[in-house]
Amino acid sequence: MVDVNFSDVPDIGVDLFSDWLPYTEPTGDVIKRHKGRLRKDSQGKWRFNHDGWESWVQKIHRDSMQHGMIIAMMRQSQSRILNIKDKLTGIMLSPEKKHSTEVESCCSEIAVAQWMGLEWGAVVNKFKKGGDVGNWTQVRNSLRPNPGLHLREGDKVSRNKPYVAVTGCMGVYLIHGWEWGFKALQREEMYKGKNPAHVVPYSQLRSMRDIPPEPPEEVGREVSDSQLKQIMGWTDEEFQAVKDE
Repeated sequence: MVDVNFSDVPDIGVDLFSDWLPYTEPTGDVIKRHKGRLRKDSQGKWRFNHDGWESWVQKIHRDSMQHGMIIAMMRQSQSRILNIKDKLTGIMLSPEKKHSTEVESCCSEIAVAQWMGLEWGAVVNKFKKGGDVGNWTQVRNSLRPNPGLHLREGDKVSRNKPYVAVTGCMGVYLIHGWEWGFKALQREEMYKGKNPAHVVPYSQLRSMRDIPPEPPEEVGREVSDSQLKQIMGWTDEEFQAVKDE
């Protein structure tokens, strides 16, 4: 088992958020400041090139941010009504901390939905039924640079759903990639801070170019192996090959 801490975080373009924030599209100065790492592809999507891997940059419109804030308030209100405690600490978060976390979680989901060309469902406390985006895709946002996608055993991880890692804030987000829940939980890299977690380094995530197709209808909180194979069109041997990668 390999310990991971925040000193291991690579350069993931944190300054990009504040540089891009005032503009609808990055200016020439912003692009120049990031030494040619910021580029637009043939589909009009912005990429941020790291050393040997890439993230996708998605800026959401102010109207989308306001939509995210409204849904965040609804989620927070429902959590307090139902007396739902923070799943990591076991305590009720302060309204201020809970609100900022929920807002950025919602906005990250909107960013991923827009990148994927899907309508954001704006779900409120469906407790992992379906997806944060679309019919099954899960989104994990961090307000600060993490070493990678974090999944915790006690986090009610839907093992057979794809998880997308996002960082950023205030409307500008880096979408780093994705991994299957069952693969992430196999990782030996562990963050052993206050809330231990399996970590998939950003550089080792699967490319968003290969994000799995949407199931034809919303799935439940758990997806069985047989359901996953049907959605992906895998044979038993192909499914086993993914597990053994």
